[in-house]
Amino acid sequence: MIFEANFGERTLRIDVNQTNGLYLIHIEGHGTFEVDAKFFDSSLSLIIHGASHFAAIDVQNHALYTVNLDGRQLSFDLLSEAKALRHFLKSTRPQGSTVIEAKMPGKIVKILAKVGDSVQIDEGVLIMEAMKMENELRSPINGKIKEMKVSEGQAVEAGAILVVLEQ
Repeated sequence: MIFEANFGERTLRIDVNQTNGLYLIHIEGHGTFEVDAKFFDSSLSLIIHGASHFAAIDVQNHALYTVNLDGRQLSFDLLSEAKALRHFLKSTRPQGSTVIEAKMPGKIVKILAKVGDSVQIDEGVLIMEAMKMENELRSPINGKIKEMKVSEGQAVEAGAILVVLEQ
């Protein structure tokens, strides 16, 4: 996948390819990096060329990304087809509802709740496998399952709405 990132007045092309569970990231003018990444809500645990790093990510207005990487702050605007798809998926969310969405591509391993069930904040709703790891996705609110948009064994893309909750 090809991205363009605007760092102020400078635009860099970034090529990202996933192979054997790792990402090969080529940043124009900076070289190629082999990255093992584990995604958590709004952060990443990274191993880049054997060195461990932590990155906290803040997204403002779905346009400006601020990444704090090992104490250094980088701000950029990310442009890509994937970003356009993510915006579309978010714009189709049911109004007045809370959703649980896939942070990365993966496969639904197990559904822990069904439509109509009441769930408490931080209660497990489903288990998703991504990057060879199983992750329990939890309810961000006290509420009720309004829609379960996936089934066990289903493959999902990043940004896909998995569960719709109502208070």
